[in-house]
Amino acid sequence: MFKEQITYINVVNTTSETSNELFTDSCARIFALCTKLIELNAGGIGIHAKLSIYNRLPNTCLSSNLFVLSITVTSFDDCLCLLDGRLNKLVSFSVKIYFIDDTPSMVDNTVNNHI
Repeated sequence: MFKEQITYINVVNTTSETSNELFTDSCARIFALCTKLIELNAGGIGIHAKLSIYNRLPNTCLSSNLFVLSITVTSFDDCLCLLDGRLNKLVSFSVKIYFIDDTPSMVDNTVNNHI
């Protein structure tokens, strides 16, 4: 019953020992269970772990209702994964990226306007 009622979650982690994998699994469960979630803040004070979904299934952290997301990710590739369409109603996205390096992901967001 609660999964139909929860629309906002603020994640606070009180330990610096939480692994990225455990944090990612927790976020994935939040998305799966809270189907009416419209805002998730998982990147604030006290969050030491980072979301890491680059090498996970495309339905990890999938939501058709989420409008606002604030999160910390491991790499720029994780950021791109979150913006690949799995959060298709997202209007506000605040992200802290822990590591930016040469990315194997290719994104072509250019528009060709040649007449």
